[in-house]
Amino acid sequence: MATKKDTISLILYSDGKAPRYYQLKKSLAKWLLTLLPAASFVSLIVASCFIIYFNEIRNAAKRKEPVIIKELRESKRELENQITTLTNEKNVLQNKINAGVSSDDGPGFLSFFKNSPGRVDKTSSPEISFDDVEVFKDNKKLRLRFKLTNLTTPTRRLKGHVFVFMQSGSLIEVWPSNTFKEQNIQLSFSDGEYFGTSRFRPFDVTFPVPENPSVVFKVFVFNKSGDFIYKQIIAKEL
Repeated sequence: MATKKDTISLILYSDGKAPRYYQLKKSLAKWLLTLLPAASFVSLIVASCFIIYFNEIRNAAKRKEPVIIKELRESKRELENQITTLTNEKNVLQNKINAGVSSDDGPGFLSFFKNSPGRVDKTSSPEISFDDVEVFKDNKKLRLRFKLTNLTTPTRRLKGHVFVFMQSGSLIEVWPSNTFKEQNIQLSFSDGEYFGTSRFRPFDVTFPVPENPSVVFKVFVFNKSGDFIYKQIIAKEL
């Protein structure tokens, strides 16, 4: 049984009520007096950490906001440019359709191709160059490597289709392979290898090695609306 020296007496007065008498052990009182301030101190530290953490998140979000706005503006600008490009291409195609098909086939090798509506020969002022040409044998394949470089000023994305003819004696091969559709005797400009580039586009073309050692390659390039924009002839002795 606790003695009076081991206890603390408390008297609680309330208005209109008799005083109440309490006794607490000194050990319990000391524990409460130590624990409560410690718990309050820890709570303050935790609350401060949460406040600092959420402030950092808010500040980071504020710093990131201009970056997001910039990205959205760039995306909007890119979409607007794409819409403008598509609108221009649509207008060009519409004008070609309205103009009808010209009866002038131009150079003889264009007889390989169907005459698309309003086709224009723009090879006198080419928008691309033919670079880094290589011709070599690779086992039973004859490889032609080259690069088409965009020369437009100001630079804009070029899109179109590429054909490569290999002629060796009486043999003529066309790339891409299986370009001639069944029962068709002429090519459509859109049957070629598609490309789109703002800088350059490499090509790696393969043919069977012919028996005749004299080979001539003819490269034809059409833009997306069917205009003839580039031609190149390469002669090679194997």
